[in-house]
Amino acid sequence: MERKDRIDKKQTEKEYLTKERLKAFADEALTVNEMTKRAFLFCYFTGLRYSNVSVLTRRDIRQGDNGWMVLGKAMQKTGKL
Repeated sequence: MERKDRIDKKQTEKEYLTKERLKAFADEALTVNEMTKRAFLFCYFTGLRYSNVSVLTRRDIRQGDNGWMVLGKAMQKTGKL
């Protein structure tokens, strides 16, 4: 593929969720499903993709040697734990 045939990447400006906005979202009584809200917050704090969180079961979450909970499931996109 020649350089002229490639699609140029556009420079985009990213917005980030501030602590204040996140806290307001977590505290707010929303009209959305409570499980959806909890799933969003779980994804936010763990850094996991929704596609990976949506297929988790209790069996996938285990107590680690150091006391932390760990996931024992491969990521959908990469196949890595």
